[in-house]
Amino acid sequence: MDKSLPHQQSLKDLPFAIVVLRARSNRFEDTRPLMPELLRRTAEFQPGQVYVLIQPEGTAVMKSPSPCLLSVFICG
Repeated sequence: MDKSLPHQQSLKDLPFAIVVLRARSNRFEDTRPLMPELLRRTAEFQPGQVYVLIQPEGTAVMKSPSPCLLSVFICG
């Protein structure tokens, strides 16, 4: 995944929102703790905006010094 994605200027014109999930990896077991927050906030995501969801406290410890970034595109 391109880690500079949230900082690119052209994203503001996109017809959908981008949600970046920061987790230990892009495996379901590692991204699953982020799903309740993703679902809870879906209605507030606006097209052309980037949102970053970080693995909640008390879930699997990030052992990697560079956590995986996984983007989810939300149509608006």
